[in-house]
Amino acid sequence: MAALALAVYWPGLGGPFLFDDYSSLARLGEVGGVHDWNTFRQYVLGGVGGPGGRPLALLSFLINDTGWPSDPWSFKYTNVLFHLLNGVLLFALSHRLLRDFLGQKPREAAWAALLASALWLLHPLLVSTTLYVVQRMAILSATFVLLGLHGYLHGRSWLERRPVRAYLGMGASVVSGTALAVLCKENGALLPALILVLEFTLLSAASGTRPSWRFIGLFLGLPGLVILAYLVYVAVTGSGYQVRDFGPLERLLTQGRVLFDYLYHWFVPWLPARGLFNENYVVSTGWFSPATTLPAALGIAALLAGAVSLSRRWPLLSGGVLFFLVGHALESTTLGLEIYFEHRNYLPAMLLWLPLAAGLVRLVCARKAAAALPVALVALVAVNTAARAQIWGDEVRLALHWAGQNPTSQRAQRVAAYSLEQAGRPDLALATLALAMDHLPANIPIRLHWLVLKCSYDTVTPDDIQASLRVLETAPYDFRTFELLKTVLDVAPGSACRGLDGGFSHAMLAALARNPAAQSKLAAQRQLTHLRGYLFAAGGDGGRALQAFTANQALKPELDTGLSQVAILASRGFYREALLHLEAVRRNAPPPEKFRKRLASLDYAAEFERLERQLREDLARQENAQGTELK
Repeated sequence: MAALALAVYWPGLGGPFLFDDYSSLARLGEVGGVHDWNTFRQYVLGGVGGPGGRPLALLSFLINDTGWPSDPWSFKYTNVLFHLLNGVLLFALSHRLLRDFLGQKPREAAWAALLASALWLLHPLLVSTTLYVVQRMAILSATFVLLGLHGYLHGRSWLERRPVRAYLGMGASVVSGTALAVLCKENGALLPALILVLEFTLLSAASGTRPSWRFIGLFLGLPGLVILAYLVYVAVTGSGYQVRDFGPLERLLTQGRVLFDYLYHWFVPWLPARGLFNENYVVSTGWFSPATTLPAALGIAALLAGAVSLSRRWPLLSGGVLFFLVGHALESTTLGLEIYFEHRNYLPAMLLWLPLAAGLVRLVCARKAAAALPVALVALVAVNTAARAQIWGDEVRLALHWAGQNPTSQRAQRVAAYSLEQAGRPDLALATLALAMDHLPANIPIRLHWLVLKCSYDTVTPDDIQASLRVLETAPYDFRTFELLKTVLDVAPGSACRGLDGGFSHAMLAALARNPAAQSKLAAQRQLTHLRGYLFAAGGDGGRALQAFTANQALKPELDTGLSQVAILASRGFYREALLHLEAVRRNAPPPEKFRKRLASLDYAAEFERLERQLREDLARQENAQGTELK
């Protein structure tokens, strides 16, 4: 099974880094590579992937490299190895559940567990988890959830003979498994709830001593209630939705359709996958908008009610359905995440094949001729995964595939254009973006990307500039456009850019400042004031740059941003302005609030002293040089 999975995934190992890979891995370059305790602390404890920073997952990336840029092959290979480990752990878990708690014969239990774990391990929907480097976070979180489940079952086996040892083992497995899983990705917090699902379904089917209600309430029920309370709090307050174009209720309404979409692709594995770029998924704004919203919500409610009511009669089916629904409780309910990602099924789908696998093995035992059915099913998923891995192993082919699959996804179109440019076909890259502008005429990132490419390989006309300014002034503003805006500011004044200049840079920021969507978002205002300061500094106007940076810090004082602004001023020779801004940042910007952030941060007091000393020395040298010139 593992060898087959490795062979199936092998063609995909040559693919590129993608999307969120850069936000986690490029930080290796930001800290100058991990080479001592200080850089180790900044990288591992300074993660931005979630509220907890996911330090254990970040630590695992150091297996492959301690610097940046790097080669994606080894990262993807390690992902595949962890995926194979999870397949083995899932086989052992499934075998134990079938044999020890559902009373199946050891041989039948082994074959059913092997079939179910093989179908999960080889499923094409998991390619976008396994070959997407940053999703090692989801893979490792699932690893520790599986280890926690194994530890819990092992401890539970001692309940009749040595109850104290049993409760210690079960409690330690819940606590340690949850903690380690959360340090990789936050949905590891669902381990207690997933154990509760098994206790309610598969484990209750066995005779013998069961855990006390006190233990279940404290170790399994209470964590679930805390998660539920937090999800309700998010729904009521809208926390985390400041950068979204939808609210908690709209997201919750949409997730019924999303879950059925996941299930459809899971049980019909030959369908083309959606891939990574699904920011254009249609959001439900009411029970009948779109029309499938209410039927999907009723369908999820029916699945939940049916699984609960049939838990005694059909514990295997009930357990698989409830494990899936509970496994999606964090990422597919009210949290302010994007609507749709395939990798969210990695953990929740682990038991979905088990009822079918057990039924097929029982059929084969009764009729040997039916042995072709499980073989054909495994072959079907393996062939589809191999075909998908082939695409993932070719950067240009993958980018064009996603662009074709998602014509209204600005991310997919831009990735395709970037890949074509890197492959030496800027003409095709420009054509791709021009076609994307027809589909998405009011999209700022596509318009800016097209402008940068056109000025580099062709000439931007006055009509192009006016059309672009109209888009910048009226289109929805996405805070993730920041890096692209900075690229325009860097490229436009250069001699290699034909048709754009510093005048366009100022006009671009002015148009965005008039944009109603940008005016209404604090994040957008902070970005624009920072970019305005960056532009003035680049243009040689230190006074106005300082004014813009001061306005930026007035919106929300922040140490790291303030120090980067000091560095921008100093790099342009504005040492006096840099000293003034340094003092304002030291006076006004609060230290990081979160304990994890404080651990990962610089020693700010020492950093302020070092910077001030360096800036005063630079200013003195500058003034001496100016005095010499005057003489």
